[in-house]
Amino acid sequence: MKNLLLLMATSLFGLSVSAQTVTIVVPDADYVARRIERVQARADIKMMDSVVMSKGFVFTPDQFQQMPAGMPHMIYNPNFKLTIKPSYVDVDLPYIQNNEGLAPVMTTLNAIMPQVSQYSAVQTKDGWTVTFKTNAMTEYNYTFTLTITSITQEGVLTIETDQFNPVTYQGTISKLY
Repeated sequence: MKNLLLLMATSLFGLSVSAQTVTIVVPDADYVARRIERVQARADIKMMDSVVMSKGFVFTPDQFQQMPAGMPHMIYNPNFKLTIKPSYVDVDLPYIQNNEGLAPVMTTLNAIMPQVSQYSAVQTKDGWTVTFKTNAMTEYNYTFTLTITSITQEGVLTIETDQFNPVTYQGTISKLY
């Protein structure tokens, strides 16, 4: 009797399992589009990580202003940039010098520096912060701080010196080929 009940229970269980249907869910177009964006964003982040760690990138600014609350200036010349390579740093940027009580003076920082001091690239939750110091251009000590947002490949560069007010640049980051 036990064997008969056991046999009937297993056959009913087998019938119930075989009677179940499998539902296949096809994702909608919005889900697929969001998924593609997420995958692309992760690829952009990995690419920017690789670019910063290899020291092979260019910061191309599109505007700059003297801090605090200076007037923003658009940059239309594509030759103004900060290039960071493993063997040197090339600075070619417009700059504003402003002493206390005097009118601001527009000038250009232009130098190829084979060595910079205190170079560091620190990864943050949004991207990277690259910092270095130099006195190769003039008698002043300059501190460069480049904050990179990995997903958007945008950057904010701040150049500080003990003599003048800081100057901030906004622009894009691209890898060197």
